[in-house]
Amino acid sequence: MTRRNYVIALILIVSGVLIMFKMPEVQTSTFPPVRKGMGLLDRRDLIIWNNLRLALCERSETFCASLWYGEMTKEKYDNALSLLSKVERDEWERLSRISLQRSRAGVAPQECTKEDFNRGIREIFPTLSNVDLEKLKLALHLQERSTPEDAAFAMKTILRNSHLTPELRERFIRFLALHPQEIERE
Repeated sequence: MTRRNYVIALILIVSGVLIMFKMPEVQTSTFPPVRKGMGLLDRRDLIIWNNLRLALCERSETFCASLWYGEMTKEKYDNALSLLSKVERDEWERLSRISLQRSRAGVAPQECTKEDFNRGIREIFPTLSNVDLEKLKLALHLQERSTPEDAAFAMKTILRNSHLTPELRERFIRFLALHPQEIERE
């Protein structure tokens, strides 16, 4: 990967991954075209993007908790990128290019609502043990005040959504990409 491509990938990770969880200064200024574009990916690519974020979270609890808190630094991004294989980095770069192109082209987002997110969460709840369910509910309620362990657990639990029906899964992930500030506080 050339230095230019690395910088582009780094910028796109900032806008694509982190924007999902509570970075208002980024959400409102620096990367709106890429942020908007991540929510414009087709179902297949949206799920790949979700799985890449999950892979990053599974490889680094610190990175995962930082996503939840919206406290990402350049060093954490660099470390996260280094955790991806070349194939994964190339895939991330491909998705980022597509998202930017769709955003610049003015592609309208497919419909997704807060109810899609809430329904997805309600369908995730019964898949968890009582202990894990309480942990997720607490993290959703406390948000940035949750412990790093609970934050990482909640982030990974939300990203592990493969048991949802394909339509709901797409709308759930799309809502997370387009409306991160509206994550329900249980």
